[in-house]
Amino acid sequence: MKTGWGSDMGKQYVLYSRERKNGPVYYVKFKNPDGSWGTGKSTGLHNKKKAEAWAIQQLLNGDIPAAAANMTLKAFSKGFFQISGEWATDKKITGKRVTERQCSEKTSILENRIIPPLGEMDLSKIDKTTIKTFRNELFTQGLAGSTINKTLSCLKAILEAAEEKNIIRSVPKIERASARPRTSRGILSLEEVKKLFTEEWWDYRAMVMNLTAAVTGLRQGELLALQIKDFNDRYINVQRSWDQARRVMNETTKTGRGRTIIIPGDLTEELIELINMNPWGGPEAFLFYSTSLNDKPMDGKLVNKALYMALEKIGIKEAQRKERNITFHSWRHWFNSLLINEKIPLQKIQSLTGHLTPEMTQHYYHLDDLLDIQAVQEKIFN
Repeated sequence: MKTGWGSDMGKQYVLYSRERKNGPVYYVKFKNPDGSWGTGKSTGLHNKKKAEAWAIQQLLNGDIPAAAANMTLKAFSKGFFQISGEWATDKKITGKRVTERQCSEKTSILENRIIPPLGEMDLSKIDKTTIKTFRNELFTQGLAGSTINKTLSCLKAILEAAEEKNIIRSVPKIERASARPRTSRGILSLEEVKKLFTEEWWDYRAMVMNLTAAVTGLRQGELLALQIKDFNDRYINVQRSWDQARRVMNETTKTGRGRTIIIPGDLTEELIELINMNPWGGPEAFLFYSTSLNDKPMDGKLVNKALYMALEKIGIKEAQRKERNITFHSWRHWFNSLLINEKIPLQKIQSLTGHLTPEMTQHYYHLDDLLDIQAVQEKIFN
């Protein structure tokens, strides 16, 4: 007899197979009200998914002890978004892009936003009213529409899996929140930026990173991922992104597309100075290095702290900074606005920022075609 344990679906049942002449047949054991396991019974099925559906139908029909019929969202969704799990595997099989970072983010949303209010509910009792109340509560917590929709998307994926396994009859309609930001991202004026970078910063690495973000619009994760080999005196080659939360490297950028960013001469000088200060050296060393670890970049939190300290020096105190919603990511919005105001074609802007539409994925620019961009960048230093 060959036994292989299947998914326990929240410890309500277990599947195992037995070899027969015409192939393996799946058996199931259900949990009794006292926590013990019942006697195994044959499903008569050779397909694991069909056997799971059969077992779950027994739960729904009440043909097994009542304690096993309470399929909570928490039990069903345990490990749901793991990179090796069924959800991620289905994505990869159908040609969709899925990364460790995506799985980690979705797991965090599940554990921190979905499970606390809904985890102990029976899946069959999660209806449209429940989801509407849940969505509205997220809004009252001050979450942005995009964040609320990411949360609803995770919940929907779980419910769709439950429907596929016949645990629920159908997925309740989920009406999304408005994606329009509740507060727009604040940006500095050109004069404020010039003033900011004439101040002495607490950390030189952080100053250069903020300056690079201001003249390129690169995301913080893309900057932290840069290695010395990615820098040339005329451009930066962006291929990867550093996951600050997990402290690991993502082998692609957020959009999955690499790009080449032209840089002005003044920034080149600052980056060369930074490389000369690098204690690790070598092409594989991080451009924005950690002083204690040669295989990690500097901590993004230190970069943010240094920015806020510099803003204080030019008169933008914490209360005003928060009111204006100025963060490190504001550089990306500032760079976009600067180029738009200078009448730079939208296609060129998108080629630098990585916000490429499907129609523009085949459109590339040579460095010499971007001299107008460089002229705008140099205005920061004039």
